[in-house]
Amino acid sequence: MLRPSLCFALALFLTPFIAPAEVLIFKGTSKESYLGEGGGIKFSSRLILLIDRQAGKVVRIQYTVVGGEKKYNSATVTNLHEVAVEGRGKSYTVLSRPPKNCAEDAEPSTSEGVYLTGVTAVLKINDETTTTFPKTVTSAGEGLFYSSQSNQPILGEVGLIASFNQKETAASLEAGEDLDAAKARLIDALELMGYTD
Repeated sequence: MLRPSLCFALALFLTPFIAPAEVLIFKGTSKESYLGEGGGIKFSSRLILLIDRQAGKVVRIQYTVVGGEKKYNSATVTNLHEVAVEGRGKSYTVLSRPPKNCAEDAEPSTSEGVYLTGVTAVLKINDETTTTFPKTVTSAGEGLFYSSQSNQPILGEVGLIASFNQKETAASLEAGEDLDAAKARLIDALELMGYTD
């Protein structure tokens, strides 16, 4: 017969440990340019990236002043996974997305879309917690889309660079925030500074 303390210990051991997902927070800048419909525009914005590696999600919050108005927007990218790449004497971490099933069905692909990349490092979140991920992440890309008003083609080019923010990441971990809670807190802070969606 098992003693109660042994049963309790076994229950703890056999029960999966559930902890809040680690959200890594990065801050930086984004530059965008668009050409089409007979003209073009360029602008830059400040950027916050919230990365939930376990869920394969990144929240991107951009904020800037447009025509004298403080504006922000946010978007979530899903279905990402990490890939380690070795080259030039360094290790790189890549967050990428496999091709969508319809694209794969039409023509099987061995390539993936890269969302973020950087040189792998050890990040100190707080005195007790470290993780392995880039200190600085970058992304660049071009895309072609069609105007919803004129149906004319528009060429877009985007680049970003962001650095690990230890203070915000530690605060998020200490508060037990998941991705949605961290996003809500940071958007609330922007709105208190007068930014609108």
